[in-house]
Amino acid sequence: MKDNVRITVIGIQSEMIDDEKIELQTTGKWFTKTGKEYIVYTNQDLVESKDTRTRVTFDNNSVSVIRSGAVNTHLVFELGISHVIPYETPFGILDMISHTKSINTKITNQSIELKVIYELNINNSDMGENIFHIIAHRLSET
Repeated sequence: MKDNVRITVIGIQSEMIDDEKIELQTTGKWFTKTGKEYIVYTNQDLVESKDTRTRVTFDNNSVSVIRSGAVNTHLVFELGISHVIPYETPFGILDMISHTKSINTKITNQSIELKVIYELNINNSDMGENIFHIIAHRLSET
């Protein structure tokens, strides 16, 4: 069964001087299929004014983030493994390498939380440590 959820997505990019934090709140769906958790939501890109659909799939060992619409990309996070990812932006494609440092999940009957800490390199430039944090709470049936 797909449950309606309130979703908070937090992205933190740690740079040498200041941390840049981006936070998004939206609604979407949460469900479990073949032993993996799925969170699916749509948000509007501020630059292009187009919708972007995001599907986050994860278990204890790996996380997949597929975005399609205004931005198209497929990010993969596996503990201790580096992945080369072509990252499409409205301004062009960037070569990105991510190295996952930790994956933490917490699941209850009413909520699900995922936190990924990873190092990022874009076009041969070290972007420091980053955090992808998503929290989904089931919405009450009325």
